[in-house]
Amino acid sequence: MTERTQTADPCPIVVVAIHGLAATSSCWGAMRASCPAEAEFIAFELKGRGRRFDAAPPYGIDAHANEIIELLQQLRARAVTTGSGIRTVLIGHSMGAWLAGEVTIRAPYLVDALILVDGGVAPALRGPRNNEPRIETATTIAAKLSRRLGRRWEKTESYLELFRHHPAYSPWSVGLAQSLREELRVCGPGFVVAVSAEAVRVDAASFEHVRTRDCIAYPVAAHLIIADDGMSLDDGPLYDKDAFFDGAASVTQIVNSSHYSLLFDPNFISTAWNLILDGSERSSLQTNRK
Repeated sequence: MTERTQTADPCPIVVVAIHGLAATSSCWGAMRASCPAEAEFIAFELKGRGRRFDAAPPYGIDAHANEIIELLQQLRARAVTTGSGIRTVLIGHSMGAWLAGEVTIRAPYLVDALILVDGGVAPALRGPRNNEPRIETATTIAAKLSRRLGRRWEKTESYLELFRHHPAYSPWSVGLAQSLREELRVCGPGFVVAVSAEAVRVDAASFEHVRTRDCIAYPVAAHLIIADDGMSLDDGPLYDKDAFFDGAASVTQIVNSSHYSLLFDPNFISTAWNLILDGSERSSLQTNRK
């Protein structure tokens, strides 16, 4: 269900990371690789994705939130058993940001801090270069994503070419390419994306009422990190950093990044870890992959 990086036992800081709608936990590879010694990094895999591609329904916001709350309860119980303190941080990207926020609203006693990465708040209604609305319906989102789900790829490089020059994946990086490779699973003589089209359809519809809310008041310290460009180069961020909810702990815009490349940007990684370690003794970032 999860992929963990743990360098100390027990760890005083536990990070639970939640990926987006049509992604897998592999999107957190760069964050996981730079996990500091005092933290445990858990990349949560949603049903219908990655290693849980074959997991049976239900999908949707309630099912995912319940699973994550159960994990947080287990982490808190472990801390009580070992007599150790614990700082739990939820971080989510895109749809994962809304899910992280929803979990925090439902179980604030289990979350100490929340980091929303290009999601979790009302999006900018219009881009800077035109007057077209920037909020797509769940049906539109699912339809666009389904074009690559279920399709067979003879080689992994053929799959990467689909994204290499797409503005939402710019700038391209080695880490981003590796993350996309890890999305694939062997199927016959080729590969398919380990993301269920049905899970995407159900989740997109399930999150519709959450992602279109005008204002969200989260019950814990909440930080927003947004990409300089959303899905298209020079079209500006998907989210308006000046319209973030009242009481936000911090808002950071990462320049020269897009919606998907953001997770592999060194400035994002250092910003995220600094926020996670806030209130704890800082340590230099080091590679600790498990």
